Amino acid sequence: MVASQKNKKLKKGYSLIEIIISLSIMGFAITVMFSFLILSLQVSILSLSRSFVREEISNISGLVARDIRNADYVINCGDATHPESCELVQNGINYMWQKCDANGAVNINPDLNTRGCKFKIQPSNQKEVMFISSQTLIIQNFEFSLGYTDSSSEAKTNIVFLVNASHSNSNYNIKNVIRQTSVSTRNF
Repeated sequence: MVASQKNKKLKKGYSLIEIIISLSIMGFAITVMFSFLILSLQVSILSLSRSFVREEISNISGLVARDIRNADYVINCGDATHPESCELVQNGINYMWQKCDANGAVNINPDLNTRGCKFKIQPSNQKEVMFISSQTLIIQNFEFSLGYTDSSSEAKTNIVFLVNASHSNSNYNIKNVIRQTSVSTRNF
């Protein structure tokens, strides 16, 4: 009998209170870890989104700068009547950079024009879409202005180009990312 009493004492388990306390401590620790994980994930997504907006604006600025640099000459760019468009001639072909909508159309309502587009202007004055900026980007300002220009020739031109954009997902609160670029034609 003495041996059976010792076995009963050795087989004693955890009480219900001990299990509840252990589970609540583990639950609290898991909640803290998941909160930290979710916060880290949100910060990473926000950082990646901000980087994407900057990269996309940089990409657009680079394309515009390359086109202006390689242009034979620039016309109707940065003047008072068309500050949001720039037409240039390259190898006898007219191209235009301008704000447009998601389909590449230029609307009368400027609020619908939230993308940056490059058009190839056909001899019949029809515009063929060559480039549309990403749908993740909402462009508020897409402006050209004349920098220093040698009045002796349209081929010698300096253009200042400004892009002001935001992320299309307003929950990220990424607004007013600005890039300004000054570029001259190679003939300058």
